[in-house]
Amino acid sequence: MGKRNYTEDQRRKHNAYVAEAKRRRNAQGAEIGTIPPVGDPERRAAAEKSLTEWAAVYCSHRHRNPDSKNHATMYAALDRAIASRETWLALQAPRGEAKSFKSSEALLYAVLTGKKKFVCCFTSSMSTTETLAQYLEGQFLADGGPFYEDYPEVFAALDTQGNYAQRKVTYKGKDVGIVWGALLNGKKVYRFPKIDGCPYSGAIIVLQSITSKIRGMGIVDENGVPLRPDLILIDDVQDYEVSQNPNRIAKLLEKTDKDILGLSGDEPLSMIVLGTPFHQDCYMSRIMRDKRFDGITLKSIYTFPTHMDLWEEYRKKWESVYDETLLQLGPLEKAKSTEAAYTAASAFYQANREQMDEGCDISWPDRYARKYSGVSPIENIMREYLLIMREDAFNQEKQCLVASRDVGVETLDEDTFLKKCSKTLPEWVSPDWASKLTAAIDVHGNVLYWTLAAWGPGFDGHTVSYGTWPKQPRSAWKQARVPHSLRQMYKGSGDSGALRAGLEDLVKFLLTQRYTREDGSEIYLEKIIIDNNNGLFRKTVTNFIKESEHREKLVGYVADWYGSGHQPRKKSEEGGMEWKYTPDSHRREIIAFRDYWKAFALSRWLTPVGDSGCMTIYKGGPSHHRRFYSELTAKKYHPVVLSSGKSILRWDDKAESDDHYGDCDTMNFIAANIVGIGQKAETDVKLPRRRVKLSDLQKRKMSRYYE
Repeated sequence: MGKRNYTEDQRRKHNAYVAEAKRRRNAQGAEIGTIPPVGDPERRAAAEKSLTEWAAVYCSHRHRNPDSKNHATMYAALDRAIASRETWLALQAPRGEAKSFKSSEALLYAVLTGKKKFVCCFTSSMSTTETLAQYLEGQFLADGGPFYEDYPEVFAALDTQGNYAQRKVTYKGKDVGIVWGALLNGKKVYRFPKIDGCPYSGAIIVLQSITSKIRGMGIVDENGVPLRPDLILIDDVQDYEVSQNPNRIAKLLEKTDKDILGLSGDEPLSMIVLGTPFHQDCYMSRIMRDKRFDGITLKSIYTFPTHMDLWEEYRKKWESVYDETLLQLGPLEKAKSTEAAYTAASAFYQANREQMDEGCDISWPDRYARKYSGVSPIENIMREYLLIMREDAFNQEKQCLVASRDVGVETLDEDTFLKKCSKTLPEWVSPDWASKLTAAIDVHGNVLYWTLAAWGPGFDGHTVSYGTWPKQPRSAWKQARVPHSLRQMYKGSGDSGALRAGLEDLVKFLLTQRYTREDGSEIYLEKIIIDNNNGLFRKTVTNFIKESEHREKLVGYVADWYGSGHQPRKKSEEGGMEWKYTPDSHRREIIAFRDYWKAFALSRWLTPVGDSGCMTIYKGGPSHHRRFYSELTAKKYHPVVLSSGKSILRWDDKAESDDHYGDCDTMNFIAANIVGIGQKAETDVKLPRRRVKLSDLQKRKMSRYYE
């Protein structure tokens, strides 16, 4: 049979018929139809009075263990934040307390009860976003039960949509606009069906990583009107790597203060931050200290047992049995030795259980009832505390108690730094006691960092101003990817030419400013110290200092004079405290012991306000000085003992964090010593030297051999 030839008109009519049939078939298949009534209105109304009741009625089938004491506190706090229009809640809880799981329940409760219409949740990464999405979607997998019966609107729409993520769903011929778990611009979006009379009609939940773009989040309603979040949840956005990087901590705080808070526009906003602290200066610890947040700390053990001496015997019993068994069985039988040690320690606990349990109050007994092989939850959690986890790890992970990042070494935390911020002195104004003014420039091929400091006797110091050249359009950026570079500022120049032009303009800018003290009297900039450690631009910086019309006020700086500790200068060498002029530089370049001066600068920032040698900074709050503080504390350091027996602090050169303001601060201290600021104040009382006879010294020396 030959192929039939259709006319163009017949083909057009056929295509139109097929399209209309497909449209009718899709429209019929996507229609919700009759929505069942609420299964038990009284049960739903009673449950929606509080998050605790709602979770008990609709989520208990997903809970492996009964809720803990911490969960009750968590639910109550989350409920207050959800019911409020502008409460900010910070809640730090132990690891393993199901924070993310409970937060997914709180998100659903907020929208299904109609208390919030647009909830936005931020996680640490896309993988954790997917995990939270699984928690949230898992609630809707029920095919029957109280939740399925009491929220028929959303289940009717989901059943109609089926597995077709882009399928249009209608109710009474109108599109309900449901979107369920679609990945839109890196965000997981859940838009509930728009059904008249439904309290959660059109509600939205958005899940996204805090590392993704936040500004310009575009979600509009059916009329094209932008929608603003009324609840923000920040769920455990900090991991170990982030907590150890001050720049990344500062970036998280910057995103919280600016990008996330800006999502609400002019509308009020409730915010919840959940997490576990890592150290005193991590993101969660700073949020907990923020006065804008209502901070709540949860623990695994609220009261330790009264008779801790018996628990110490428990630990010793375990260690002694382990050692004895290992000695008998040999080093290849560690598993058997461990098992024997636990059995012996548990027998000791059972013999003294009443006394050893006395006074102990733990948060989640049901979880610890079977976590280890002990006979009770108390034995299991104390075993974890005494034998399984290190004490500092247990305190951090289970008790939310944290130490400083460098144990045994005093560190500059944010609270101490903020106490150094002047209450009265604005930028560019020096204190009345200041007699000298210096500036420091940290050199990079794409940007110059600078700080300006005023000095008084005894290294009383005050940071008058700081900034970059060229000035950057925003505060959050990395030096490697600077938004506005020297090459962009000086178009047509190469790297060296742009750097030279930048140095000339910055030096001119600093020297032509009018500087005043608080009383209005003038103070003059005496010295500008310029970093000359960058091998790529060493010749450029050296020539600039040598040829500048302001060369009398300029001095270059080369770090690492003494890598192994203090060494005295030769008589022919000029210099000061751990610095000296380099040969043949005509007093235009110095070389200095970097670690000494970094430790010296740190000690001045740690000196309390009012004591001699204290370093302060001009008026400003946490958000204003956040980058300066972040770079001031970016590099890690640790104590080392030299072959001479002297102990010094050694700064880590391998840290990838930007610390350029920290380098400028260190250079300013050196510049202060160059212009005559000494370690002792001019007002210090000098005791007269007592004359000692040479014979007395010899007698004292010889007496050591006859003691």
